[in-house]
Amino acid sequence: MDWRDMLKGLENITFRVETKTDWVDAKCLARDGIHLKVLENEVLLKMINEMLKGLTTGMTERIAGYILILVWNMRSASDNSRRIFPEKSPSNQGIDVEALSDGVVSPRGTTPIKLSAAGGNSYSLNECVRVGCFLAASLLKLFRKPAYSWDKAKYHIQRAYTNYTKEPWPLKDLNVIASHVGTLSLLWERNTIFRDTLGSILYSIGDLEEGREMVTMLFAGHLAYTGMHAVDLFCRAVTGLHCQPTDLMKALHTSMRKKGILDELRIIIESYIGSEEEDKKRGTFQYARLFDSQMFGNLQSKNCAHLVCILAYLCQQCGSAGTGDATQIAVIANMGQGFKDSCKAEAINIYNNIVTKNEIEK
Repeated sequence: MDWRDMLKGLENITFRVETKTDWVDAKCLARDGIHLKVLENEVLLKMINEMLKGLTTGMTERIAGYILILVWNMRSASDNSRRIFPEKSPSNQGIDVEALSDGVVSPRGTTPIKLSAAGGNSYSLNECVRVGCFLAASLLKLFRKPAYSWDKAKYHIQRAYTNYTKEPWPLKDLNVIASHVGTLSLLWERNTIFRDTLGSILYSIGDLEEGREMVTMLFAGHLAYTGMHAVDLFCRAVTGLHCQPTDLMKALHTSMRKKGILDELRIIIESYIGSEEEDKKRGTFQYARLFDSQMFGNLQSKNCAHLVCILAYLCQQCGSAGTGDATQIAVIANMGQGFKDSCKAEAINIYNNIVTKNEIEK
C-alpha cells in the first residue's frame, strides 16, 4: 500500500486537548434533577432510616435520591431546628424522588440500625434529623472520590460532628458495608439525574448565611477543582511565598514549555477566583468539570503534569502543601525519578528567586 494511502484520515485527527473556559454559575442548573424541597421532620426521619438501611443492607436509586434531599434539609451546627439551605431550590422543577427505583442494586448485608425520637435511649427529633443530614452530606464526596476515601474518613466525620455541634455522635453502632458505599458512588456516576441535582446544591452554597465551613469540610471542598490540582497548588504556593500571583506566573512562564496551560490558569486566577460579576460570583467554576469534562481541559492534571509537579515541590519548599504530601498525587507518583528531580530543581530555583525579590523589596 502506498504510504500516502496509509496517511489518509490523519487530517481529521487532533492531538490538542479539547478545552473550554466559558463558565457561568447558571450552568450548574442546566438540567433538572430531583425536586429538592423542605420536608417535615417526620418525613426526613423516614428518609434517614432508609439511608441507614441502604448503607447496611443494600443501596437503591431511591435512597441515593433521599440522600440529596437530606442534604438540602441540613441543619445549623448551633441550632438543630434551623435549616441552612434556602427554602426553595434554584431549579423549581424536577422529578419526584419516589419515582426512582427501590430495587436493591448491591448485595444484601447486615441488619440495619434505626434512629429513633422515642424511648429511653433516643434523641430529639431535631437532633436525629441533624445527624442524619450531616451523614448524608458526608456522602456527597463520592461524586468524585472513591468509596474507600469515605470509609477512611468515617471517624473523622464523627469527630467533626461533635466539634461543630458540641453533641455526641448518635450513630456509634452504624456498621456501613463498603460495597454499598461503592454502589452509591456508581449510581451517582452513571445516572445523570443525581449530578444534575447536585448542581442545585452547589449553586446554592452561595446563598448560605451560615454553615459554609461545615459544608466545605463535608463535601464541597472534596468536589472543588476536580482533576485540577494545579489551581489549588498555585494558590497555596502564592500564599506560602507571600507573593503576587503575577510574580509566580512570570516565574512559571520561564519554566513551562506549553504556554497555553498558563494562559488557562491565568484566566481562572484573573476572571473567576473572587469574581464579583453577577454570573460568576458564586464561584461554581471550581465544580465545572463535574458537569462538563471539557471545561479547563488544559488544567486537568494529566494534561499539565509538568506544572503540577513544579507547583507540588514549590509548595513543599515553602511549607504550604497542606495536610497531605502533594508530591504523592497520582500524576506525579507515576513519573520517572529523573523528571521529578528536574521539576524539583525548577521549583527550588523559582522559590529562591521570589524569596530574594521579596527580601530586596522589604
